[in-house]
Amino acid sequence: MSKKIAILCSGLDNVLRGYETHCRTLFDCLKEENVPNTEFFLFKRQGIQKKNEIVLKVPYRSDFLCQFLAKYRGDLLYWEYLFFALRFISYCIIRRKKFETIAVIEPMASKTIYKFRKLLPGKPKIVFTHGVWNHPSDNINNADVFHEVSVENYLAMKTYVEKNNLNKKVVLLPHFLKNELAREFDKSAIKNEYSIKTKKVLLSVGAINRGHKRMHYVINEALKLSDDWTLVLCGVARGKDADDMLNVAKEKLGERFVHIVVGREEVPKIYAMADVFVLASTQEGFGIVILEAMQAGLPIVLHNRELFKWILKQDDCCINMELEGNLETFLKLNANNDDWLIQKAELNRKLFAENYSWKGLRQDYLNLLLN
Repeated sequence: MSKKIAILCSGLDNVLRGYETHCRTLFDCLKEENVPNTEFFLFKRQGIQKKNEIVLKVPYRSDFLCQFLAKYRGDLLYWEYLFFALRFISYCIIRRKKFETIAVIEPMASKTIYKFRKLLPGKPKIVFTHGVWNHPSDNINNADVFHEVSVENYLAMKTYVEKNNLNKKVVLLPHFLKNELAREFDKSAIKNEYSIKTKKVLLSVGAINRGHKRMHYVINEALKLSDDWTLVLCGVARGKDADDMLNVAKEKLGERFVHIVVGREEVPKIYAMADVFVLASTQEGFGIVILEAMQAGLPIVLHNRELFKWILKQDDCCINMELEGNLETFLKLNANNDDWLIQKAELNRKLFAENYSWKGLRQDYLNLLLN
């Protein structure tokens, strides 16, 4: 009898975030491994039901029912994840589906399944991939095994488990991307496609917002750069504040500003036209866009915090982005040096292949799910 491993992600095939990127990439890579006597299954809320991909229809986060219930408890995601978890539990009970391991990335889904795990056939191990920043006490009742993708969360959770003498396993294992090398593109052709005429391109990828991704900081710093630079922001803009930020950039940078919204399959092309990538977030659960930029061979600038230094492994490229002028100064000191650009590009490709590709991490992930 073969082992069965379930990977759950309600938002898959509907939302483009780190959660969904991780689960889709993990499942696709595991399928290709052909592990003896082992089957992998992917559970999602919608999308095409391919082989070993099971769609569990539940209310979506923006549906009336979730909106109504969120007035009294939790938020929209709380209710979608709760419904999804309960639907999965009922699926297993009714169909008598036994899984050795259930891997979940959405917090409320993991918490619900762990709470009712005794109802599930067999004694499945619940693995929670912790992809946000919060206190360990918020997650301790979510799983048997905590898969931490952030060194900060790992140290906090490990300390909490040891201090409270809990029978929990904590594993530090970063996110990854499928391919070791990025696809090759014609940089000049892509720049022409978006009418970019400047020598250099500064790129940031993520939702256009002020609070989390801090795109206003990127825009304000780009305004101080020379006319050799074009700023490209790739991400969805929602709300008046986002529109106001984009309007400022368009007004003050003119044709040296480009805002792009593309599908997941088009994102690698956007990295290919850039010279430097910046993520201005001061706090992240991880930041898969960092890996995408490393894979593309881009020099990268991040905020100076333990998580980002751990991912990038280059303290000199982590600066205080809470201080006005720091990004501008960093780029003026370094990005005009072609040798620096080439050195950082080569280093990031090498670091990605060794630390963040499926080839580099496959055995660690197999151990996480199978042992």
